[in-house]
Amino acid sequence: MKKNGHIFIGLSISLVLFLSFIGISQPLSAQDAVPLNAISDIASCGSDGDEAVGALLDTLDGWVISPGDNSQHEGTAEYYQNCYEPNFGRHKWRIFPVPGNHDMFQRSLDGYYAYFGANAGNPGEGYYALDYGSWRIIALNSMTDLQPSSAQYSWLVNQLAANTRQCTLVFVHHPRFHSGAGDLSRRVRAAFELMYNANVDVLVSGDAHHYERFAPMNPQGRLDVERGIRQFIVGTGGASHTRLNRAWSTTEARDNTTYGVTRFMLGNGEYSWQFIPASDGTFTDSGAWTCH
Repeated sequence: MKKNGHIFIGLSISLVLFLSFIGISQPLSAQDAVPLNAISDIASCGSDGDEAVGALLDTLDGWVISPGDNSQHEGTAEYYQNCYEPNFGRHKWRIFPVPGNHDMFQRSLDGYYAYFGANAGNPGEGYYALDYGSWRIIALNSMTDLQPSSAQYSWLVNQLAANTRQCTLVFVHHPRFHSGAGDLSRRVRAAFELMYNANVDVLVSGDAHHYERFAPMNPQGRLDVERGIRQFIVGTGGASHTRLNRAWSTTEARDNTTYGVTRFMLGNGEYSWQFIPASDGTFTDSGAWTCH
């Protein structure tokens, strides 16, 4: 990646890919699928959920994206060290986060940026982009302005225009749609329309403490199997579950009883997903789709 808003993650992509797949006997080619694990709404001191999810990650290879609320109560350096580090610190080198509202402390993300370092992007921005396998991965920061007049929106316009990858996944804390607790946020509405027009394939979000998978949707939340964005809610990282409200017409699967990891296999022109339950959870979900 480039500096000046395009963020340079300390290690080169090739080195990180090598580290990600230590233990795999066959080297990956450009045509092979790469694993991407997604969790959000994670660390809460005393929770059994985040301990179980951390143990589950021990068994899964590949990068980890975290769409926010890595901390559940206050985003201080002490809270990350005492509540996040014991179960997820050993995976921090391969975790790429974006901030959520609970990652803030007194309106500041200083503790968040200090803990995650270069993997969180430039302090004060928090948005960045990565190439992973044959995919483009874009991280957005919904805790700062994402409206059309903002610097982040302009950065996203340029990122999407310059993207030569067939398949694109975006992750951000606040979802465009969800059927769980809390009101819908307008923070990413304009960005969703921009992503739709640029043929983004997958949007991964947190904030709501449940799992939810949508059919491909247009910006109005209607079914669009030809060029719609498929959104996943992955708020199952260990914080307590919250209620479910009425499902959307495009909701295909959802659950608020099981902690776990949503695991994507990102292939050349296609992807698959699997919700893997932690500990004694029983809910599962899986499927596959092609890129635009």
